[in-house]
Amino acid sequence: MSRVLPGVVCAETQVVVIGAGVIGCSIAYHLARRGAAVTVVDANGVATGTSSATLGLVWVQRKEPAEYMELNYLSSRLHQELAKTFDDDVELNQPGGIATYFDQPTFDKQLAVMQRLNAASAIHQARMLTAAEARQMEPELSPYILGAIYCPHDGEINPIRLAVNLARNARKHGVHFITHAGPIQIKKGEAGVVGIETPGGLVRAGVVVVAAGMGTSALVRPLGIDLPVVFEKGQLLVTEAMRRIMTYPTGNTRQTGHGNILLGTTYEADQSERVTTLQGASRIAGDVISRYPALKDARIIRHFAGIRPLPQDGKPYLGAVKRLPGLYVATSHSGITLSPVHGKVISELILDGRTDVPISAYSPERCCSGFTPEP
Repeated sequence: MSRVLPGVVCAETQVVVIGAGVIGCSIAYHLARRGAAVTVVDANGVATGTSSATLGLVWVQRKEPAEYMELNYLSSRLHQELAKTFDDDVELNQPGGIATYFDQPTFDKQLAVMQRLNAASAIHQARMLTAAEARQMEPELSPYILGAIYCPHDGEINPIRLAVNLARNARKHGVHFITHAGPIQIKKGEAGVVGIETPGGLVRAGVVVVAAGMGTSALVRPLGIDLPVVFEKGQLLVTEAMRRIMTYPTGNTRQTGHGNILLGTTYEADQSERVTTLQGASRIAGDVISRYPALKDARIIRHFAGIRPLPQDGKPYLGAVKRLPGLYVATSHSGITLSPVHGKVISELILDGRTDVPISAYSPERCCSGFTPEP
């Protein structure tokens, strides 16, 4: 990867994307495939943040409201189309997903979510499984589960391979990457954005896309844009390669094609440091073993943590900042699932001035004073 050196004047480009995670790289790739001149700038490097510290689920079930579920569903389908354009395997596997339950109140709550989504959208085709039906699909499941929910749209992907493929194939279409370029500051003129300032100089561009994950709020705050985000730490474990224990990914566990099993995850609020703890590992192991007893003898080869940037109201920040022409934002939870649709939406907004994807609920300006949502 290239790197801006002190004193070097950066060349002008059409679009600057801040952030080299899966969302930023997806946006760059979508733009470049349509002929746009794009530069991606990151304070560190490709997939060095949340994109490389996740289970790698492509998940649709439990995503309320129905409009948001449909956005996730669309993106899950776009993953299939996108994977065909890459020059290497991203290990996309979409057999459906199973969520299992031990206590009746939690099961009832999630069944209610399932029923609401099924009623609101014909796309959502999740169904309840009895304990016997769930074990028929997954024989290694605990005999003590009460039941499960199966959604045919769910799946998994290797998140690091996804990010690397997006970046490598974006370069083949002419995208320029500037890494280790922090701190970064968005610059504006009288008519809108004019580019970004890096330690190596100004990267001039009439369009700036902020897809910086955890850093998004801080980047746009000096511009008077308020994007409330909370940070949540998730710890994960990885086992050595094992015999086939599971066929279907769950909301917190999946087995790769190589046999390794990813176990997760914790939900630790107000955390911004990727620090692992024995308590977190114990909690994960206890939960997963209770569901898949065969994992009690599994050997753990890796323990890591990632930080999820969660928009405060749960919805993505996705679209143009109309009060500052040329500025776009693309940041959300479920970034692995949503990266293809983020790339589609932002590239269409920039190059066509519109998108056919319903995004009015995700305006980056919805938390700003004086904002009036579009019908």
